[in-house]
Amino acid sequence: MNLFNVTFNTNNHSFDWKNKRMINTAVLTNNPIKLNNGPDYDTFTRSDINFTSANRSANSTKRGRFLKRLQNITDPYSGAKILTKEEFEVFQQTIPQVQNPNIRIRMMSKYERNMRPVEKQMYLKLGIAIRKAEKEGINKTFKDVLNDEKPAALKRLEEKEYNILNKVIEETKTMKPHNAQRVMTEVEKTWNTVESKEHHFKRKDFINSLLNMREEQKDNPHFEYLVGVAHKLPNSHTDLDAFIVKYAERSEQEITERLVNSSVGTIEHIIPDTFDGANEASNFLLTTSGSNVERDTMSFKDYRNIHPKIPKYCQEYMNNIIDSIHEGKIPGYEWYPYVVAPTIEQEMGIKVDLSKYKIKPKKAFKTFPERLWDMYPQYSQYYNRKGA
Repeated sequence: MNLFNVTFNTNNHSFDWKNKRMINTAVLTNNPIKLNNGPDYDTFTRSDINFTSANRSANSTKRGRFLKRLQNITDPYSGAKILTKEEFEVFQQTIPQVQNPNIRIRMMSKYERNMRPVEKQMYLKLGIAIRKAEKEGINKTFKDVLNDEKPAALKRLEEKEYNILNKVIEETKTMKPHNAQRVMTEVEKTWNTVESKEHHFKRKDFINSLLNMREEQKDNPHFEYLVGVAHKLPNSHTDLDAFIVKYAERSEQEITERLVNSSVGTIEHIIPDTFDGANEASNFLLTTSGSNVERDTMSFKDYRNIHPKIPKYCQEYMNNIIDSIHEGKIPGYEWYPYVVAPTIEQEMGIKVDLSKYKIKPKKAFKTFPERLWDMYPQYSQYYNRKGA
């Protein structure tokens, strides 16, 4: 059976999968994509057991080390409490080594506040299933629970992926035929990869293939919306079903560590480095590595649509930073709230309240690095020195 023998309409042109060409037609067909094999060969790629996205930008974010030392800081994106590298190492050396899953679940309870939303859902599901099995006299591992859940999760995940990719195709109706065909070709490549069963479909590759069209689509007001739709393709950081399918065949240790390791702190550029955002503390947020990976190249507008509580979490983040400064934990960075809060408002459209900050600008900017003076002339009244 030819899985691409389906015709999709774009304006008065449509894409004929069978012959792989655009055809001129005014006939609308609303056939949904229907594929076999689905996400068994889709979306999911293996990651290192101890992966954090901090590895991606270690050289460019050294000036953010003062943030990564802080404890009890709220992730401005997910609301989880960020773990330091040292805190995660303590977890790694103890809890994953516990053989009894029920004891491991109980020991992990102290880390529940650090878990991002999907990981917390998974942790709670594991706890319920393992306690229920124990009462029935059955010994179940984390892997057993995930494999029990996998068939239903796979079915739900397939439906989500099909729906989103159908929406991507639907949005090509706003594009010129030759541009629409380019998008269709990328979708076809995706399905060819799925069909081959030899390679994993990488969600990021599909999204990047769209981003590569951004320049030629700059006059298309609907293109960014199409990219935003594509970013909603599920992965293990954003979707419980994706997590279950991806980790059902992993080891007990890897599943256990994955519930927590995406909460390790890493540095996020407020103004992305792809848009010449400075590799300076003045442009840094501390986020969980999972949130950093999740957002990736997504515009903040699209990211906020997925996570509507971000404004609330950004305020909690800044309150935690202010408390740390008041407690003397990051001397020399008293200026950080005054510079970062306006940057958050400018780039993210979120107003962060600094009314609880007790250190006045005149004192806070005494330690503002001279290399940043020209970058932030709006604060010159506070840091200019005589003769500078």
